[in-house]
Amino acid sequence: MNKGTKIKWFFIGLGSGWIILAAGSFFLFNLFANQDDPFNGVKPDMGKSLHKFGRPARWQASHMWLGDSGFKAAAGPHRYEDEDDKEWDYYSIDVEKPDGDSFYVYFQRDFHISEIPDSLLGMKVQDIAEYDEKSRMVTFEIGEKTFTYELPNR
Repeated sequence: MNKGTKIKWFFIGLGSGWIILAAGSFFLFNLFANQDDPFNGVKPDMGKSLHKFGRPARWQASHMWLGDSGFKAAAGPHRYEDEDDKEWDYYSIDVEKPDGDSFYVYFQRDFHISEIPDSLLGMKVQDIAEYDEKSRMVTFEIGEKTFTYELPNR
């Protein structure tokens, strides 16, 4: 083999090695990257949060299981604990999935307390939410507004 052929094969081998190394790294990264994703690739559907960062708040929520899906619906008002008044500050609905001591929120909407009918404040989530197991749809009725979320199949 002449010198030119040796150099050509050297660079072909070098290039092939880099391609194999890059492909292997890409494969391993993707293999392990999804292991830390508690949502299993599902992008949560989060509305605008009304919680003011850094302020402690207590959520007086009620929960209900959504069939055998492993998900729960929750709804209720929030009160900031750093205020002396006992007035509700905002109201939330969500769909969450418990996992051990944690839970992951897949869907959430917050409402200014002025948007919530007074009668809703005393209701449980079972009074405002409905779950259709066949379609995997959760429907929340908040006053005149309706909010729906389809549970992921994962």
